[in-house]
Amino acid sequence: MTTNLVKELLSIHYIEIIASRQKFHIFYSKTDDGVDMSIQPQKESHDVSGKFHGLPHGRFLQIQMKSTTTKNIIETDDFIKYDFRAKNFNDLVERKDDITPLILILFIFPESETEWVQITQNEMTLRKCAYWYQVDKNAEMTKNKKTVTVKIPKTNFVDLDFFHNFFKSYNS
Repeated sequence: MTTNLVKELLSIHYIEIIASRQKFHIFYSKTDDGVDMSIQPQKESHDVSGKFHGLPHGRFLQIQMKSTTTKNIIETDDFIKYDFRAKNFNDLVERKDDITPLILILFIFPESETEWVQITQNEMTLRKCAYWYQVDKNAEMTKNKKTVTVKIPKTNFVDLDFFHNFFKSYNS
């Protein structure tokens, strides 16, 4: 398995953990169409016997996952700058007005692979963290052939409440 595939899988599992913890449905793309996964809230419901079950409910959020290491970003106090493939950037721009948003989630790993995952009898740690990015409403398609530098606010940190907060703000 390549190092890039390991990073990709770990970053997807990070999102799975967060979405699962919040009881969101997770759907995976089987084609390479710029969408790696979709997240959908569920409505809590009970059947006639009182048994809980969740029903898919509301809108979807579609995600383009990327992963990198600290040496491939520029980090300031307020922003992460990342060279994003121009084709993937244009996918975000193309979808900016759709009813189903498409966002980038960038997982940033430490440079040393030995620091990525630590496991003890008490905890599992996945380092470093992830940020999300959505193009603004005025964004235009790039003519760049290779990359576009995106500037991701550090306030766009993907934490345990990310999906809940995203859908809350998106639906209001």
